[in-house]
Amino acid sequence: MARPTLTPAPPGGAIGTLALGGQGGHLRTGVWRAVGGRGGVLLLGGRAEFIEKYHQTIGELLGRGFDVFTFDWPGQGGSSRLLADPQKGHIGNFADYLAALDRFIADVVTRRGPLYGLAHSMGAHCLLRYLHDRPGVIERVVCCATLAGLHLGAAQRLLCHLAVRAGLGKRYAPGQHPFNEADRRFANNRLTGDRARFDEYLAWLECKPGLQLGGVTWGWLDAALRSMALINAPGYAEAVETGVLMVRAGADRVVSRSAQARLAARLPRAKMITLDGARHEILRETDDLRAAFWRAFDDFIPATPPSPEHAPADRPPQ
Repeated sequence: MARPTLTPAPPGGAIGTLALGGQGGHLRTGVWRAVGGRGGVLLLGGRAEFIEKYHQTIGELLGRGFDVFTFDWPGQGGSSRLLADPQKGHIGNFADYLAALDRFIADVVTRRGPLYGLAHSMGAHCLLRYLHDRPGVIERVVCCATLAGLHLGAAQRLLCHLAVRAGLGKRYAPGQHPFNEADRRFANNRLTGDRARFDEYLAWLECKPGLQLGGVTWGWLDAALRSMALINAPGYAEAVETGVLMVRAGADRVVSRSAQARLAARLPRAKMITLDGARHEILRETDDLRAAFWRAFDDFIPATPPSPEHAPADRPPQ
């Protein structure tokens, strides 16, 4: 079987590192400048993802005249891992993700017009929290397969809480494990229906083994449940003033589709569409589903920047 072709990084990008100061460690960052003046897009991947998976998306945003700003979340990709075992997907509190995002926007994002957001899954979840905490910084956002709920029952949630209380937070949650051969099977995978893009993802991990990440710890799962409880609490979504396009994957088996619909209904300036047949990773799906996504994106993001009096502040409030 021929080795999959790896989508190269679009030309002109700058890959760097950003020290996280009090948090310790660093973020791997990526910045691309477009020929055009439509503004910038903050591109946020999901759990276990990395910049290389988004080379095609970055190129498509550049082609639309947007600067692109992206990074690998703490604990994954080329950013600092948080445990001695680099395979464990761990975080103690989603507030640590928000602190990294805040630092990235303050220290790396430079404006040539309005700033928009495009985020997937866990990244979309964190972006919604940022919109709540930092109104007026980002003009509009597109959230794909947002982590608004997981398919867990009350007993599983209680068990997770008790495991963390018992000091097991850095151990794998049940059914979680290091990245292994089982993760390489396209059949019945929950991420994408596109074989070529699935194989490319695996080829990146073979080419750069340091990008591999296994399953989540009890601590990560507990942190996710607490953060989802926060965004789903009465009054939280209602306080988000930014325009949001929520794109739901119709065949998603990773995050709850009904939870996304309930959250979208509570956001004052939200619109939700569903891409029938799409699995969890909408931006890594088949060409027809991706084309439908980009039509919705282009309809939602203004073709020209807003007038200066409606543009967001150059820097987030400190």
